[in-house]
This record gives sequence, C-alpha cells and structure tokens, in this order.
Amino acid sequence: MNIKILMHLMPWEIDYALLSTSQLKKSEKYILDDKVNIEFSSVLNLSSDIIDWEKSKFPKEYFISKYKDISKNFNKIKITTKVIDSNIFYGHFDFQKEAISPEVDYYITMCPDMYVGEQNLYYIIESIKNIPNKNFALITQTTKRWDETWDILVNENFLNIPYNECFKTSCFDVDIINSSSTPELIPLPIFKFAGWFDCFSKEIWEKFTPVWDEWSGYGSWDTYSMLVLHLLKQKGYDIQQYLIKGQVISEHWNGNTPQQNWDIDTYKDKNSEGLSGYYKKGLHINKNKNGKLDYERLQEFAVTQFNKVINNEKI
Repeated sequence: MNIKILMHLMPWEIDYALLSTSQLKKSEKYILDDKVNIEFSSVLNLSSDIIDWEKSKFPKEYFISKYKDISKNFNKIKITTKVIDSNIFYGHFDFQKEAISPEVDYYITMCPDMYVGEQNLYYIIESIKNIPNKNFALITQTTKRWDETWDILVNENFLNIPYNECFKTSCFDVDIINSSSTPELIPLPIFKFAGWFDCFSKEIWEKFTPVWDEWSGYGSWDTYSMLVLHLLKQKGYDIQQYLIKGQVISEHWNGNTPQQNWDIDTYKDKNSEGLSGYYKKGLHINKNKNGKLDYERLQEFAVTQFNKVINNEKI
C-alpha cells in the first residue's frame, strides 16, 4: 500500500504547517505495517507573481529557513519538499497535477492549518484495508462547521453548538474524543469533503476528478469533485464516501484566537487570523492573483468530466 500525503502552503501558513507536521511525526509510532509506504510531499509557494517580495517586510529566506524544519525527525515517512521561488503563477492545482505518480495507491490532502490527531493516519490506513469499494473517499469527523450542510461530518459532541459560534471551541478538545472513542467506519449517503485531511483512491484522484491541464493556481477542487462523483454514482459507478466516526480533526486556530470581531462570513477573526495574520501584515500580496473558478464554471467542468469518464475519454 503506497500513500502520498500532500500539503501546499503559502508563506503565511508556515507556522501552522510546522504544527501540523509535528502531529504527523507523532503518527509514525502507530504505523507498524511494513507493507505500508507513506510519502509526505509538500511545496512552499513563494511565487513572486503572487507576492511582491520587494515591497514585503519579510525576505523569502526567512520562510525557506523555517520550511526546512518540516523534513526533520521523520523516520518511517518519506519526505519530499519543494520551494517555488520564481515568478510563475502557481497554486494547489499545479501541485496536484505534479503529485500524480504511477506507484501511488491513495492520495491524502492535508491543509496546513489543520489539527490532526496523532492516530488519525493509522485509522485511515486500517479503514482502507476494510473498505470493499475500489473507488472511495475517506474522511474523519470534524468539529462544528458554519452551516447545516456539514452536520453529516460533525462529531456528536459538537452538534449542539450554534453555527455562528462554530470556531470558538478549542481544537484541543478533539484529543479527548480521539483518545476515548472506538472508531467506526460508516458509509455516507452523499459526498462531502473539503480536503482537510481526506483520503482518495487512485482512480478518483487520477481518473474521475483530475485537475484539468488548463487549470492553474487555485480553485474549489473539492466542489468540482463532489459534483462529478455524485453524477457517477447516480450512473451506477461503484464509488462510495466513508466517514471514520470517533476520530475528529479541527483547525489549529479554533478557540485559540481572540473572539472579538469574529466574522462568520470569513470564518476567522479579522484582526488576528491566528498565526497567519502576523505574516500577512508584513507581506505584499498582489491583488487578483487567485485564478479561482466560479461555481458555474465548476459545474460546467464537472458535467464535461462526467461525460468524459462514462465515454472513457481523456482530458
């Protein structure tokens, strides 16, 4: 079993990435199966097309130096790192395309700011061994989200929290749940994920919902993928999403930033933005450089991709 974990990070996410990878390092002690090979591949995006470094208070070297710490002290997990230090327009779309590899069986997306339990990866591996479907998405539970569409993923200990207070609970609350719960693998009636720490089978990643060649920069790959998978399942394809009940993830900044001026529309405190705000204030980020596809265009791509899959065409 070959698993590839992917993390794309911007410079203002560096401290969160260091915290997240420290959790990943802890997970190594639970990986006892010699037939499981794991690679953690990350990229630090310092593109000068996105950030004007001449107008920024921080030099690139500051973030490169901190980034080097990500690869330290891993034993069982193979580490590959990359720095985008040029003027190309680059984002997670580009990283996802580069990450495809013939020997990989499963891909895991990992957001830099997620607090992932140290046993989470172990339970993903064990769940994979017990899933009967060839094509699947696999995720863990979350803390409260901002609207009811996410409730299907929310652990029962957080369901009664009001939506507008969803990020006031401490991320460290999940440790108690993760250590005291007996995980249970359950199929979901819908596809719902966001790439926080989610696992995808090879064909879903490479064939059913690949990033198109013409895409670059950033966009809602999760939304596009959920649309495609929904259509394929309706067509009779053997595709299923599973949830590991009893294992919970959360954002690192949950409950760890000042609560005044909390903005449910942006999901973060506008004044602090956790550990990212300090860096963002010192970086000159060029405007209109997200290249993000709007929802209508994503729907069009999803329908086109669905038709290509069922007609066995290549993008």
